[in-house]
Amino acid sequence: MIIDHRPEITRIYAHIGFITLCALIIATLTSFIPQTIEYTNESSNSQIEHKMAEISAYSSTVDQTDDTPFITASNKKVRDGIVANNCLDFGTRVKIDNRVYIVEDRMNRRYGCEHFDIWMSDTDDALDWGRQKLLIAIQN
Repeated sequence: MIIDHRPEITRIYAHIGFITLCALIIATLTSFIPQTIEYTNESSNSQIEHKMAEISAYSSTVDQTDDTPFITASNKKVRDGIVANNCLDFGTRVKIDNRVYIVEDRMNRRYGCEHFDIWMSDTDDALDWGRQKLLIAIQN
């Protein structure tokens, strides 16, 4: 390979290298931005939105809920398959970890919209679940 050492050619190569480096940095940084993907399920006319969310779990104890730990914010009795979220409408289906949950409860408002709390009948199971950052699918 023949290398041209003329100053004007060297500056061009340096400029191209800088542009390539900038493009690589931008591509790397944007890969960490959560992406929301929406598509329409034509068979049911519903939209499905995929996004990363913080998922935790809770059980029916007064220290984790209000003074009616077995009644959800939608005024339904707790049951397997319920998830709490502060912004989605009651009845919205959310697929978390390959299982479909239905939004029937709310959390303290400090958790905002990007947090989901799965109801579990056993406190130890809820503690074992912990907090996880997962890709979820919301069916609107």
